[in-house]
This record gives sequence, C-alpha cells and structure tokens, in this order.
Amino acid sequence: MFKEGELVVYEGEGVCKVEDVGPIDHSWAGDISYYTLAPLYRNGRVYTPVNTSSLMRPIISRSEVESIVVMLPSIKPKNCDGLDSRTLESYYREEINSYDCKALMRVLRSIWKRNRACKEQGKRLGAIDTRYKRRAEDMLYGEFAAALGLSREKVREYIEEKAEEYGFC
Repeated sequence: MFKEGELVVYEGEGVCKVEDVGPIDHSWAGDISYYTLAPLYRNGRVYTPVNTSSLMRPIISRSEVESIVVMLPSIKPKNCDGLDSRTLESYYREEINSYDCKALMRVLRSIWKRNRACKEQGKRLGAIDTRYKRRAEDMLYGEFAAALGLSREKVREYIEEKAEEYGFC
C-alpha cells in the first residue's frame, strides 16, 4: 500500500503524488478506500481504488536512473526496418504500456535509429514514430525528473547529450 506523499507511476497518467488514502466523499465511491493522486505534469486529480488492478508502482530511484543511463549503449534498439505501420505501432504501444524505463529507452533507441536512417535518405521521421517518441520521452523523462529532482527539460538535455555522445542521434 502506498502512503501519502509518495511518488508513483500510475497507468495512463505517468508520475503522480499520492495526496490521500482512504474513503472519498463522492456518491459513486461507495465504502472502499481510494488513492487520491495528483499527476505531476498536468492539473487534475485521479481517484483509484486501493485494490486497483491498474498498474501502479513506486517511481524508480536515483541509482536506478543512473544505472539505466550507464546501460544506454547496451539497451539494443529493435530493428523496425520493413515493419508495416500496424506492426510498428503495436510494438511501440506494447513497450510503452509496460511502463518499464528500459523498455521506454529501447523504444527511444529504436526511433533514434530510424530517425538517423531517415535523415541519411533526406526524409523526415513518420507520424507513428514521432507520436510514440513523444510519449516515450514524456513518460521516461518525467519519471527520471521526479527521481532526480530535476525538470523534464534538464533530463531531456542530459539524455540527448548522452545519446549524441554514444552516436545514437
């Protein structure tokens, strides 16, 4: 069970702060306990039953972020060349919906690779790649920022700097 003040990753919302745990005063709520979650990167509140089947986990630690960044060269991109748009989108969706930071990094590595190939051919990255790149970045950089106590923009700059250093972009 999560406690008030904890930061969690909640399915469909990303990083949220647990504001309250207990019954809520809504006619639809019944007599069960709810988490009241405040998404960090947008306004609003989310109410989810304490016994929810939705994915909800603590954010990763600073040391886990550092470990993933160090592992960046060993996180192999998927070879997406030749995949039709439906298969490509299915792959991206499955990886992103895992809410796993290494999977998100693998998606980004795959898209960076595709982007480099597009640039070499004088083309632009496709709409599916662009959309899922944005989603993966929002989720990954949001969680890294919360774990490190930095802004998402600072995390973006740091990851992009590392990616260029390793020759991924």
